[in-house]
Amino acid sequence: MQTAQHTLPEGFWQQATALVLIVLALLMLLAMIGTGGPLLASLHSALKWMLGWSLLLLPVVTVYLAVAIFSAENNRLPVIVILATILFMGEIAGFIHLFSGDPAINSADGGGFVGYGVASSMLSILDEKTAGLVLAVMALITSLLVLKLSPLAVVNWFINLFKREVSTED
Repeated sequence: MQTAQHTLPEGFWQQATALVLIVLALLMLLAMIGTGGPLLASLHSALKWMLGWSLLLLPVVTVYLAVAIFSAENNRLPVIVILATILFMGEIAGFIHLFSGDPAINSADGGGFVGYGVASSMLSILDEKTAGLVLAVMALITSLLVLKLSPLAVVNWFINLFKREVSTED
């Protein structure tokens, strides 16, 4: 006797993961405004301890990843995109931590535990302003990788912001 087989459509688990990411982003937003109950309050406290003020970007990044999963071939994101997104959050946390009070102190008021680790590592080899510049450039490059944008396209866009149209009126 044969047992019935249940097969899932291709990409089911990736799409389910994307939906979970969207729900998590919504839950993070609820936690940020102080609603949702004790579980969300604890989640918010833990994420704030870990990421500090860069936590504000997390729902946006999470929704972006979900949309990227839906639009990716076979609903699969390349591993480099996931790793670059994690790196981006660490760079932003480190940058925020550098310029929020004393970067030598681990505090959720700055970049959290992650920001403290990144900032401490950078400050061991660079001064505060140089470390900030390096982290900002690294975050820019990492975000371009995740967003699939060419640095030249961004530079050209920026230059075009300041170009004047030449009038042909005599």
